[in-house]
Formats: sequence, structure tokens, C-alpha cells
Amino acid sequence: MPLPSIHLILITFFISFFANWQFAYQITYINTAYDVIKEEAGYGKINNLFIKNSLNNNNKEWSIWWGLIVSSFYPGSIIGFILVPFLISKFGTRLSFFYSTIPALTGCLIQIIPIFINFFQYFDRKNLPIFLVIGRFVIGLQSGCSLSLLPLFINEISFKSETTFLSTFQQISQALSTMIGLIIGSNYILPIKYEYKYLICQVAAIIPTIIFSIFIVFAPNTPMFIMKKSNNLKSLEKSFLFYRGSTFQLIENKYLLTGKISEEKRDTQLINDKNKLSAVKGFIIGFFASISYTFTGDDIIDSYSSNIIITAFPNIKKSLLDITAIFFSFLLFISSIFGSLIINKIGIRNALIYGLIGTAISNFFVFLGNVTEFFLLTVLSLSMTKIFIGIGAGGPAWFLMSKLIPPEMRNFSQAFSIGCILITTGICTYLYPILNTYLKFYTFIVLSTIPSTLISIILYLFLPELKNNTYHEVEYILKNKFFSGI
Repeated sequence: MPLPSIHLILITFFISFFANWQFAYQITYINTAYDVIKEEAGYGKINNLFIKNSLNNNNKEWSIWWGLIVSSFYPGSIIGFILVPFLISKFGTRLSFFYSTIPALTGCLIQIIPIFINFFQYFDRKNLPIFLVIGRFVIGLQSGCSLSLLPLFINEISFKSETTFLSTFQQISQALSTMIGLIIGSNYILPIKYEYKYLICQVAAIIPTIIFSIFIVFAPNTPMFIMKKSNNLKSLEKSFLFYRGSTFQLIENKYLLTGKISEEKRDTQLINDKNKLSAVKGFIIGFFASISYTFTGDDIIDSYSSNIIITAFPNIKKSLLDITAIFFSFLLFISSIFGSLIINKIGIRNALIYGLIGTAISNFFVFLGNVTEFFLLTVLSLSMTKIFIGIGAGGPAWFLMSKLIPPEMRNFSQAFSIGCILITTGICTYLYPILNTYLKFYTFIVLSTIPSTLISIILYLFLPELKNNTYHEVEYILKNKFFSGI
């Protein structure tokens, strides 16, 4: 199957990167910047001297604050995805993207405020965690919205044969943002004085969102939005030119888009009349496909790779931990690029299932490496996990549910799918340090290998191939075959 035009690929990647930026950056920079934030909050050392106040060495108090800082991002993102159906029905996807940038900009500014207050020496360091918790919660609102809006936006600027390939850019751009976040947060990779480091981390967070807000407000409405709302030929031509480039053919593209809209309306009518049980079945299968991303261990590795390694190898240098974390994110980025081509070649179903099985096996070898204290095995296994996520297990989980659900429910189902990922990821990220206290090396098995194996079996039995199939064709398979994946 031919790939989309270079212009459409570039514009989709550009939008995907900025839509994913805050989510990927916020969950990663904060991990490599742990020491910086701890010292700026008054719980560590500055210039190799202990701060002489009552907050010093109070590790228990700092642990509570750190847990709140890290986890505060997820409740905001959950509220964000809940708002998506309302935003789309009122404003459409493009303007919803723009309005979602407002909480991101606000949250970043909230986190910068302590720097300026401290400049005038009116700021008590103990208040920094409060600003971080509030700021990250507000930024989470944007992330929940943006992650849900992206697949819907891609669907509106692409034709049926292009959508699956372009949707995989969510995984690629997220991997790139993750790597950038880890690099910027690390004071071993980019050594800077701590007070300036904190400011740089916050400024780096806000700049891409400013660029995106300017871009999206001047961008035209999507071709599908124009066709559904006004069918204005001049506006449609302008939209095609912006999103598809100068090589577009107005009559041919309009014909393809009209066919896509008519197909969605026909599928919607079919589901209104009958076969509602197959829609429920598709919803359940889509739920398992969505949460499968959580159990690849991707976010656990991003958040706790240092902890995973230190638990087994306590004498390892901190600088090496940062380097390995960045190396893992680099592997994910490269493998995600190849993953887009692989998914386009072998189909969504096979890529997702094989990728899940691969992560289950490689995460089991992480456990073996830790138990046997074989450092190279642990690092290689974590690397293989990232590769399997990139080539198949990661991308489809973000957009697959919308292909199993009737078109009239697409906005709701996409928001729900992202919500499932965010909720389960938040729970597992929260549970990992708690379980690790009791289970040690077995924690990764419990939170990754076992559930990903079970889900891969479920998807093998029930998930049909979705590539290039209309909902009517998918619905027919779901209806007539109990084991719809075989």
C-alpha cells in the first residue's frame, strides 16, 4: 500500500508531536530531575551544604510530597479526557485542540511562579511542591484532551487508506518527547546550576505548547469538518492545500472524502437498527486493547527504570542510570518509526499481539537479570521491551477502539480509550513503588508479564483484523464468529 504524501506525513507528525508533548515530557523530565527538584524544595543539598532549616533530612515528608507531585498529573488528565466529547460537539476538533492548550500554558506558568517570587526573596522553599502539584494537575487537563483529540483529528485530515499509518505517529512523537524530557531533566547530561535547571525544565515545557497554540489557531478547519458543516468549496480547497499540500486533486479528494462520510453514515444506520450486541463486544475488545499499553511496562520503565536497576544493582552510578534511561527512550523512538511501517505492512492485529507477547517475554528476562544479578541481561531485556513496544505493542492501543465501535460513538469511544490507558497507567505507576517494597523483583512480573500475556491471549482469540476494513465489515465478523480473531 502506498504511503501518504510527504506533506501530509510532515503535518501529521508536527501535530502529533505537539499534541503528545506535555504528556510525555511531564512524566519523564521529572524523573531525571528528581535531585534538582528535591534540592529546590529544600529537602536536599545546595552547593554541597545542607540547608539549615527544619525541613532537612525529613525523608518521610519528602516522600509524601514526591508521590503527590508525580501522581497529581493523572487526575487532571482523566478529567481532560472526560471533557472531550463535550468540546468536540461544541467546537470541533481543531478549536478543541486550541482550548486545550490554555490549561497547559496556565499549569506551566504556575510552576514557574516560584522562581520569580524567589527572585525577590519572598518565597519559602517548602511551598514549591504545592505549586508543582497544582501546576501538574492543570497541565494534565490538556494532556487528557489532547491525547483523545489527536486520533480524531487525524481521521478528519486523512482518507481511509491513510488513517492507520498516520495514527501510529502518536507513538513516534510520544517516544521523541519522552527522550527529550529525560535529556532536559538530567543534570548529568546537561549539567546546570540547580536553580537555573529547574527554570529551564519549566521553560522547555511551555515553548512547544505556545508554538502549537499559535499554529492551531491559524490552521484552517479540517476537510471533513468543512464537508459536514458547510461544504464550502473555497474553504475546502484551502483546507486540502494546508493539510495535503499543493499536489492535491480537489475533485478526486472531495469524492474520496464524500465516500468516507457516506460510509460512516451507512455504518451508523446499520448499528441503529440492529446488531447492538456486536458493538458491545467490540467495546469490550477495544477496552482490553487499550489497557494492553499499560501492561507493556512502558511508563513503569520511564518512571522507575532507575529503581528497577538499583533494586538489583545498588552500587551503580547515578550518571549511568540517566544514560540508560535516555538510551531506552532512544530505542523506543527508532523502533516506533519502523513500527509505523510494520503496522502498515502486517496489520494492526498482528503487530499488537506479537508486540505484547514480545514485551511479556522480555520483561520476564528483566526479572531473571535482576534475580541473577546479571546487569547486562537486565539492560538488554529492558531494551527489547522498548523495541517491542515501538514496533507493535504501543501504537495501536491509542487508536484501536475507535475502529471497533460504530462511527456515531467514535468521539466517546476514543475519549474512553485514552481514559482507560491513563487510569490504568496511573494506578500501576502508583502501585509500583508500594509493591516493590514487598515483592522486589517480582513486581515487574505482576504488573507487566502476567497481565500482558493474558491480554495477548484474549486479543488473539477475539480481535479481528481492522486494517482497511469498514465498521460494517468488522461488525459482521464480530457478529458471526464468537472467536472473532481466529
